Amino acid sequence: MRTREAWPGLSIYERFEQIVSLVLTGLISLVIAAALVNLTVCILMLLLFGLLDPAETGVFEAILA
Repeated sequence: MRTREAWPGLSIYERFEQIVSLVLTGLISLVIAAALVNLTVCILMLLLFGLLDPAETGVFEAILA
């Protein structure tokens, strides 16, 4: 909210910095969300096909390493 109020007084370079910051934040959020979805799908597929035993902690350590 502070950026919106200060926007008219910002220089062109400061506006550029704000825009780049917002774009990078959005892209990083998308990468994290995609990685989380991919990990979830992989673990679910392993569980459904019986290739993963949830009782073994070493298996999860190997997947997440």
